[in-house]
Amino acid sequence: MAPKLAYLGLGNMGQAMCKNLVQKGNLSSPLVLYNRTVKRASELSDRLGNCTVASSIADAVADADIIFSCLTDDNAVRETFSKILKHDVKGKLFVSCSTTQPSTSDKLASLVEAQGAGLVTMPGVIDFSGQPHSKASLLKVIGNVLVLNMIETVAEGLVLAEKTELGKENLHKFIEAIFPGPHALYSRRMISGDYYARDEPVVAIDMARHLADEVSGLASAAGAKVPAYDAARKNLDLVKDHAGEKGDISGIYGALRLLSGLTYENQT
Repeated sequence: MAPKLAYLGLGNMGQAMCKNLVQKGNLSSPLVLYNRTVKRASELSDRLGNCTVASSIADAVADADIIFSCLTDDNAVRETFSKILKHDVKGKLFVSCSTTQPSTSDKLASLVEAQGAGLVTMPGVIDFSGQPHSKASLLKVIGNVLVLNMIETVAEGLVLAEKTELGKENLHKFIEAIFPGPHALYSRRMISGDYYARDEPVVAIDMARHLADEVSGLASAAGAKVPAYDAARKNLDLVKDHAGEKGDISGIYGALRLLSGLTYENQT
């Protein structure tokens, strides 16, 4: 019999993963959804179908065999699992997609395994089987260095192209040809105006700043210098100042436009 699945935490990433589970997971029973804001869970259930909404964390976990979670920070992870582990979880598998400090991941693994359950810490695309859970968390945190620097680099190139005779569309064609994938995706989001025009951010600016602070803290503790990342981190603050909670991580492009004497929005 196929395992029953539950998902805790329905931010943008959580919602995207739920969509994939429902549409591609060949589920034999509805996906159980839980979010602190019940309305968000109900709206997602209505959009996706083949879901049910749990009224509490305990209800979400009770009949599930595999429980995914994608929570905002270490405190949310600790709080959620403190509630989960008050109940019988023997034989269940927890899959943590949250970005946490390595020490939090190792501590969580010890608590979960002590109650006869299993924990998988998701690093994204790398198999860390047989290694400490902290390695997966380290990869997720350090991986954000590459992601933010990539966005910063694309944004800088586009602004420079706009301020010179090259033009952003010509640079975008170059990016598509030489750097297909995330570089081209973010370039298109920037030049199309999606970075400020969408109703909800893809990666909310407060989450981006939180992740950036995780990286900065890790680098400081390790005695490592990340100057390019530090520059991008400052631009996230400019996005927050201009766009508020609606700001998206790709708004770095708008921030660099402001620093270069242009308007934040590129389609006014």
